[in-house]
Amino acid sequence: AEGVIPAHVKFQISIPTPTAPTYNNMVPEDRAAVIAALTSHFIGEVGKITANLPNDRIAIQWDVCQEVLAWENYFEPGPVDFRTETIEVLARIGDAVPEAVELGYHLCYGSPADEHMVLPKDAGIMTQMANAIAAGVKRQINYFHMPVMDDRTDDAYFAPLDNLKIGPDTELYFGLIHHNDDEGNRARLAAARAHARVDGIATECGMARGEPSRLAALLKTHADLAAGVD
Repeated sequence: AEGVIPAHVKFQISIPTPTAPTYNNMVPEDRAAVIAALTSHFIGEVGKITANLPNDRIAIQWDVCQEVLAWENYFEPGPVDFRTETIEVLARIGDAVPEAVELGYHLCYGSPADEHMVLPKDAGIMTQMANAIAAGVKRQINYFHMPVMDDRTDDAYFAPLDNLKIGPDTELYFGLIHHNDDEGNRARLAAARAHARVDGIATECGMARGEPSRLAALLKTHADLAAGVD
């Protein structure tokens, strides 16, 4: 109520992956060199951030969007094994984050105009990607964030999470909060809990591009629903 952020709350720094600015903006023959250069550059930026900010007060989140869309066959097939390339890059940038800094991955379906670019059949692709990232990253992954569409309160959406293998120490956050839908929010939370441990809740893709007038209500919804998350 006082608008004061508690001292234990960390500052989250969200960074696009090296693939984000490159997937639609390079010729195939330059792909390997461009992604390698950007990966090294982004790792260097992480180094600058962590060298200048207290590591125990920040969290770094990699925003994984183009990769999710590619795994969902949104793009035409490329000249390389994109799935292998994706995990190699995501593992490398994850391991570049110092152990003292919390590390998270946001699996994103895009949100231009608050609408997803792909509506997934279920959580299967996100489960596959989270498992592969967890297997590829050597350091501790602190959390994954997975979106839940507003009309998905059905068991079928969450069922693939039965196969999730991210380790007991990696938290799972679901982006299941939607504006002005308290009943749906509760239903999505209950459906998720039937197949996975729910460590936290959020909106699907943050709140930065949403309608500003919704912010106060969304924050209250977070607080009210989170009160029921053990």
